[in-house]
Amino acid sequence: NCIAACANSLIFTPVLPDKSSNISIYVSNNVDVDRVNYSSNTKYRDLELTSIDVPSDCDLVIEGLCFIKCSNDTCFEVYMPKGVDVYIREKLI
Repeated sequence: NCIAACANSLIFTPVLPDKSSNISIYVSNNVDVDRVNYSSNTKYRDLELTSIDVPSDCDLVIEGLCFIKCSNDTCFEVYMPKGVDVYIREKLI
């Protein structure tokens, strides 16, 4: 099973560690968000996959769209078009 959120031609999905993690997603008001099943939805299959390990003391930032914070170290798989800036920063909240 894959739980994913889709925002403006971008899909991200957490790959959770053995222990659970609380994940908070802060999304821009200008972004439409849908929940999709990546296994059965072929619309986004041509996007580029990037895996990003996010330490518990950092946020994952997807420039212009959202930032994601988690309570434990978490790996995210981000499917996105080329040219989208994705990076890690120290937690703000």
